[in-house]
Amino acid sequence: MAQAIESVLAQTFGDFEVIVVDNDDTDDTSKIVSRFDDSRLQHCRTGGLSMVENWEIGRKRCRGKYLTVLEDKMSYYPWSMEKLYLLIKTKRADVVVWGTGMHDQRLSAEIDVLKITTMLSARSLVEDYVKGKKNWQKLPRLINSCISAELVNQISKYYENHTFFNYASPDLVAAFAQLALTDNVFLISTNLIYRRSLVGNASSARVKKQQAATYFTGNSGYDINNAVSKVPIKNYQLIHNTVYNDFLCTQERFGGKLLGCKMNDYVYARVCMRDIFRTLFKGGKISTEIRDVSSFMRSSLSLPERVKLWFWWARLVSRKYIALRIYRHRKKNLSS
Repeated sequence: MAQAIESVLAQTFGDFEVIVVDNDDTDDTSKIVSRFDDSRLQHCRTGGLSMVENWEIGRKRCRGKYLTVLEDKMSYYPWSMEKLYLLIKTKRADVVVWGTGMHDQRLSAEIDVLKITTMLSARSLVEDYVKGKKNWQKLPRLINSCISAELVNQISKYYENHTFFNYASPDLVAAFAQLALTDNVFLISTNLIYRRSLVGNASSARVKKQQAATYFTGNSGYDINNAVSKVPIKNYQLIHNTVYNDFLCTQERFGGKLLGCKMNDYVYARVCMRDIFRTLFKGGKISTEIRDVSSFMRSSLSLPERVKLWFWWARLVSRKYIALRIYRHRKKNLSS
């Protein structure tokens, strides 16, 4: 948390506000925030809320012209906001997406952000998602993007209570809503932020499943089964299953560029099987998920499709297992 705050306050661009939304049940975050003496920094104590509710409280306190979300395990490069401001000012962009590194790569501040930025069609991003393509890092999820306050207000009007973050996955629902209403997204093909840890909410949810359900619902009374109300497989422990459910809910509400886009049964099953693969190698239990996805495959896919999918999954698992064995062997040799 301290490093995340420090990375913002150290920006070469100074016109911003930092709202620390503290959903912790301890005083740890308060103690960290109290170390900093900066009028641009606000501390908002909540507690007992779901992730969606927590994000929304922070969003409602924002006064700036653009909004982004920085997770506590992430940090900006010192020049990130300066480059971002230049792009927004030049292109008059409503939505900008950027890369996220897995560690501090000490990238140079001498990059020409305008030369490494491309404009992507919102509709093409939606189509790639429902085809099961790996475009996760291009979706404007706020933790890797920013959005204009004008578009935030436009999206909020689609909800009865004028919220911006909704359903089970606030980052992805926000992404789908943006893609529904905007024509294009600007993509900066370099990292503006980097992670200091690979462990995130999704990773934890794969292992601590009941705890994850509580995290997503908080004390709000939200029925976790609503997270799978529109998808064929009624298992909310498949993370990408709940994400696709959120997509369908957002599609129904917004229409726009989301209309006519849907995963076919094979792609849907493959997305769920890849989710099981990730859970397996995070150390989570997968028996219930295997049972539910297998049942869907038997009822919805042809025999050749099922064989093809199981063969793909077995190859995926075996390659990962071999890679882990090699890694552990090399690590053992280096330490001996």
